[in-house]
Amino acid sequence: MTSNIKYEVYRKLIHFSIISIPILYMNIIKSYIYIVILVLFLLSIAIFIEYLRNIKSKFSLIFHKYTKNLMRKNEVEGNITGATWYLLSVFIVVSIFPKKIAILAIIFLAVGDTVAAIAGKSLPYIKYKNKSVFGSFIAFMSILFITHLFGYKIFDPLVLFGALSAVIIELMPIRVNDNFSIPVFSSIIMFMISRI
Repeated sequence: MTSNIKYEVYRKLIHFSIISIPILYMNIIKSYIYIVILVLFLLSIAIFIEYLRNIKSKFSLIFHKYTKNLMRKNEVEGNITGATWYLLSVFIVVSIFPKKIAILAIIFLAVGDTVAAIAGKSLPYIKYKNKSVFGSFIAFMSILFITHLFGYKIFDPLVLFGALSAVIIELMPIRVNDNFSIPVFSSIIMFMISRI
């Protein structure tokens, strides 16, 4: 495993940990208010860390020493990290959208983004705008499998079209951070489908 792929795997495994939010929401913290408070608390911590790491301090030196290899170049230079975008998008979807849609959108993000990145770098077949179409296909299949494990029917229109929209938006070369765009865009699509 090359160094770049190794760090990408580490980075995405950290991102994948957000799958704990749907697990909590479905089984332990079933209350809308409590899950929103929890995610808001985590987001507040992330924003505070963003502030501390961008000012000259001992914390900033230690933070960058241990996380530099896990961050993108623009993040090291001071841009908002993927983890903070992650939590912001999760906060938005759990706050605005119905429970089922919010849970699915977070699963799409945790699984789809993780698998697409790792599979895309490991097996970079059929490229589109510097992204792997093959990685996106593997991501789509993985999303269907994981949502099935969560108890959702694979042929449920929300699952199918939501997963497809998540994979498509991840593949598109847009400037919006995909940790934000994937769950928000797929939530909007699923909400529209639920109203048809």
